[in-house]
Amino acid sequence: MKLPAFIIFLILPVFCLCAESVKLAFLSHNSFNPTENGILVGANDYMQKAKIRFGKDFYVEIFPISNNLPKQLKELKGKGFSGAFVSLGANNQNIDNLPQIDGFYTAFINAKSTPKNAIFAVSCSAQVKDNLLISFLKKRTNIRNFTLIHLFNANMPIAEQLNKAKAFELAMPYFSKPQFEKICETSPNSQFFAAKYFSQLYSNFAEQIARMDNHGIVLYSPELLDDTANVARDTDRKFVIATAINPMAVALIERGVLDATIVDDYYGYGFLSTKVLLEKICANFNPEKDFVELPPALYTKDRLSELKKLWLSWLR
Repeated sequence: MKLPAFIIFLILPVFCLCAESVKLAFLSHNSFNPTENGILVGANDYMQKAKIRFGKDFYVEIFPISNNLPKQLKELKGKGFSGAFVSLGANNQNIDNLPQIDGFYTAFINAKSTPKNAIFAVSCSAQVKDNLLISFLKKRTNIRNFTLIHLFNANMPIAEQLNKAKAFELAMPYFSKPQFEKICETSPNSQFFAAKYFSQLYSNFAEQIARMDNHGIVLYSPELLDDTANVARDTDRKFVIATAINPMAVALIERGVLDATIVDDYYGYGFLSTKVLLEKICANFNPEKDFVELPPALYTKDRLSELKKLWLSWLR
């Protein structure tokens, strides 16, 4: 179902649709998340440049991703769209069997590779994210009797302790098995949990955590930070790091609940995807590389002012 037009107008300026206009679709897994808006800001900035370069007007419309993506792409072509950039999120649906649609081009954000019949894909550099996280952990886990807690997102009423095999399975959308193994190796003692929210870890395992002399926590999903009501300060908790940004991240770093967060280049995702699409649509240029990884950045309290500026830039 298409989002209300007024939401689209608030997010992006709409240029005059005429004979020389080009329509793109932005297919989003969560269009109300500011990170998705960061993608749109990047897309809009390139469209401003492209208007001068190609002498055309450009227009983008937002749609939620359908459960039947091939059908949705064909329908967009029938409605006069020339292409689409698709933000997959962590829960990627199968995109291996996309149709070849004449005169319609598709770019993917957060895909692990470029699907067949897509022109381009861009993602976070898993190696850079891996290195950022491991470097952060190595500086903080060399403490006697230290426990590293790995917390994954799961839609469950209470937190649940996991075995390592299940933890590997839940880590797969974010890190490969060798990468996750290296993350675990930063501490001699790792424990694994799954919950819907970070607060459930303390609601359900307060006594167990209280017995840990020193501990740190890695959050593998930004949704875990949606509820931190029961997360009090704890002198034995040396850090909490999130591997992805959450709308509450700035406030949580200020409160001392969160110590660090790794942030993907959402602006770059939108800018680069739109550049590839419009160069193909308007000038039949093919990208030099059909798959690009952009480096993420690590933000701590020392870089909080930079994170605030970045967040505000995504909301313009």
